[in-house]
Amino acid sequence: GISEYSVFSSLHYPTQDATDLGKLLSERGWQNAAYEKDSSPWEEGLLLDENATKENIKDAIEKGFKDVTSDATILVYFSGHGTTDESTGTCYLLPYDYSTSNGFSKAISPAELNSWFSALHTKNIIFISDSCYSGGFVSTQDSEDTMPALYQDGADTSLATLSYSLTNFGSLLAKNAETTGALAPIAISAAGAKEFSYEGDPDDDGPDQGHGIFTYYLLEAAQKGDSNQDGNVTCTEAYSYTARCINEYWNDKYGNEMSFYPHISGGARDLVLYCKSQDGG
Repeated sequence: GISEYSVFSSLHYPTQDATDLGKLLSERGWQNAAYEKDSSPWEEGLLLDENATKENIKDAIEKGFKDVTSDATILVYFSGHGTTDESTGTCYLLPYDYSTSNGFSKAISPAELNSWFSALHTKNIIFISDSCYSGGFVSTQDSEDTMPALYQDGADTSLATLSYSLTNFGSLLAKNAETTGALAPIAISAAGAKEFSYEGDPDDDGPDQGHGIFTYYLLEAAQKGDSNQDGNVTCTEAYSYTARCINEYWNDKYGNEMSFYPHISGGARDLVLYCKSQDGG
């Protein structure tokens, strides 16, 4: 979670996003990655602000998960700035040490992130990103996305297409990896590859929910997203809840100018995001 950047504009809530999601995941049975390093910046599974450099993020993934077994599930969450290279269309996550002066050498591309993931022993990987242009990290090579890169009512996407995407996760995910047999990471992104994501802003008239809009509803999904009432909330259940809330409470209010829509893709399976809470709630 990166709210304060070295030479880039600050954001309000990414550190709170990562901290609160980490706490919730721990309550639902997840364990912190076993990342050890001299003068380790890693604490309670978190890399925040100046500790969330590109090198530290890479180390946390490659070293923190190096001993996981093939049946393990791992989760990586990013909240912060994202950008896109207009000349190539490539989307990037921006770690703390990114600056325009070093080009994209300190940014994280989809290819780099996937290479870090591919070196792990398990293919049960969940990647969640609350950043602008984060739909560029939803793989379309080994999986099928649910939405186009730019969501606008009456423009690139109709409400009929929106309704289809919300009610056909099963068939969409089943199509994934039919040809390659690959189990691509399940990726959930706040916005499309050509969209901004938004956070509540206490300095304007918009909602101030103390989190990025996407993460606010993703957190809420732990209690309200269990559509089949089995006690667990899967990635597609959490996505479905979050997407509906963004559409109902954000897109309907702010219209096409500020509309955005989360994305999901992955190999032909679903994974549990929130397990049953220990108190049975």
